[in-house]
Amino acid sequence: PESHVEGLVQMRSLDLSGNGLVTVPKTFRHMQRLEVLNLRNNHIEMIPLEFGELVSLRLLDLSGNQIRHVPRSLSCLKQLEQLQFSSNQIEI
Repeated sequence: PESHVEGLVQMRSLDLSGNGLVTVPKTFRHMQRLEVLNLRNNHIEMIPLEFGELVSLRLLDLSGNQIRHVPRSLSCLKQLEQLQFSSNQIEI
């Protein structure tokens, strides 16, 4: 449940790769200290706008999903060093 994510606010790294996720909980925005988020090889179609609130994020791996659109809110991630989107369906 999304309420469990809210209890992880101190976490710095989270790897949920290969878990068959279709959506990402919007409550991830509460994880302000998160630096590494690996969501590769799932079935995610949409990135929540709230990802722009993950201000400490340095690496975001969304490779191997079904993402078609990259939200502008990701431009708010000033600490981001690596953004991986390979093997998606991004429309330009």
